[in-house]
Amino acid sequence: MTAPAVTKGVLLDIDGTLLDSNDAHAMSWVDALEEHGLHGLAVTFERVRPLIGMGGDKLLAKIAKIDHESKEGEAISKRRRAIFETRYLPRLVPFEGARALLERVRAEGLRRVVATSASREELEGLLLQAGVIDLIDDEATASDAERSKPDPDIIQAAIARAELPPRELVMLGDTPYDVDAARKAGVRVIAFRTGGWKDADLEGAAAICVACNHDVVVAHVAERREHTRKPLLMLPRNVVIEKRLTHLALLSLLGIALVLYADFRSARVVGFIMATLPFALVGGVLGVVGTGGVVSLGSLVGFVTVLGIAARNGIMLVSHFRHLEREEGLTFGEALIVRGSIERVVPILMTALATGLALVPLVISGNRPGNEIEHPMAVVILGGLVTSTVLNLLVVPALYLRLGRSTGEVKS
Repeated sequence: MTAPAVTKGVLLDIDGTLLDSNDAHAMSWVDALEEHGLHGLAVTFERVRPLIGMGGDKLLAKIAKIDHESKEGEAISKRRRAIFETRYLPRLVPFEGARALLERVRAEGLRRVVATSASREELEGLLLQAGVIDLIDDEATASDAERSKPDPDIIQAAIARAELPPRELVMLGDTPYDVDAARKAGVRVIAFRTGGWKDADLEGAAAICVACNHDVVVAHVAERREHTRKPLLMLPRNVVIEKRLTHLALLSLLGIALVLYADFRSARVVGFIMATLPFALVGGVLGVVGTGGVVSLGSLVGFVTVLGIAARNGIMLVSHFRHLEREEGLTFGEALIVRGSIERVVPILMTALATGLALVPLVISGNRPGNEIEHPMAVVILGGLVTSTVLNLLVVPALYLRLGRSTGEVKS
């Protein structure tokens, strides 16, 4: 049996998949048709709503038996678009996790191409309202196809824009029309329940998700499942790695505490050093917030690195204070702390500057394909270096002056 191809790109439906807009589209059609005198059961919301997802040309013919290329059909379609853009579009919101999903897909190095039944003129407004316009590589719309969904023309246009074979792509959609169109084009489909359809209606999808869950989507992509509908219940590999890294970081902190106690023999000194370490992470947290708020595997590696740097500098600083007191006979007090801090300024700053300068190119280059781990890691470490340096030069000396008084070990 031929092994499934590695997935290299994602085709994206927008309405009902990333943006909660299906009801609004149905209402805009009802409003436009009623304005043109088509009242009655044929144009109720309940009749129109199940047709959202197929192209407007097919919907118009099915509901009102009007050719979309006729003068009347063009007038209704134009009015429908105006109603949608003025009455409904400004109030639409993306589904929770929509942006995080595309950020995660981008981090995986996958090409992102829109495949939508909307026209090219409508697409920009939809992407802006969904908050993902900056995360799209290319698009294929109803304007690029002779026939709309569920015919495969739009998907085939998106495949051409992706410049990848169908077997290396996966489609994210929410309607049976997405599923049918993608399957006819030879593309696997992950169907979202956000469109309001039942699982039975989405039969033929390679997988079905509750919503924009980037973990299950990436898990499916990573495992390159074959074209069979299966529930995605297993934990993605990245999540497992992140949990393992978190546990190892906690074990490392425990190990640091034990080593500190073995050296200093003072629970008070060990306690204040360990208590100051979270302050070193503040800069890293701000870096994560400033770059989208997603804590990735690279970010976690960065946090662990910052903890290590802060712990090392703090230990070296406290050890130097103790050296001045025990070996050079200085009296514990402000003069000792000031001298010790001044003598450690250059090593601490050199550590921060050398590391920071090496990371600047990774931060500037951005989170592009190939930098999925390095960029968030560099952002966290660079931000953490700032706060850890402040910690070691200002906070640790002040706390040691208050809590680190010798217990009679100073030379006479």
